[in-house]
Amino acid sequence: MSEGNSAMAVSYGMQSVGSLATAYSESKALKAQGNYQKAIYDMNAKFAEFQAEDSISRGKSLAHEYKRQGKSLIGAQRAALAAQGIEVDSGSSAEIQLDTKVQMEREVINIKANAWREAWGYKSQALQNSFQGQAAMNMANTQSRMTLAAGGLNASVSAMKGVYYYQRTPTPETYASGGS
Repeated sequence: MSEGNSAMAVSYGMQSVGSLATAYSESKALKAQGNYQKAIYDMNAKFAEFQAEDSISRGKSLAHEYKRQGKSLIGAQRAALAAQGIEVDSGSSAEIQLDTKVQMEREVINIKANAWREAWGYKSQALQNSFQGQAAMNMANTQSRMTLAAGGLNASVSAMKGVYYYQRTPTPETYASGGS
């Protein structure tokens, strides 16, 4: 019985060390996974920010081009009216040009507003990705700590069992007194 108890004590001692080692490596793996997920979410957030900037830039370019075309149209209207001998700065001809300019300005405002709405969607997506990345990191840290705690508890239980069997191992004095 003595050798069996000693073997059990050593076995539980090794199991205790194994529990700690496993918990530590699982903890590291969980943290690494959290870091990876956060990096992916952060990268997605950056891409969404780039898309937002691109949306604004495209909106400005499109608005500028539309404004240029509108001015060109007004110039063509003026030339056509002048070619017909009509006074271009008064009356109906002035109203036609003003109406064209107002429509052009409205469309420019609409183009810019659409670009800002699109950009807002991307910025919202970027913010959501940032939050998800932080949440993934927080979850990994929590799981890591829980894994270490569980591994520590398992190691403690194994160590206690080892101590129990070690204490039950007969000593030379026990043999001398005739006990078992």
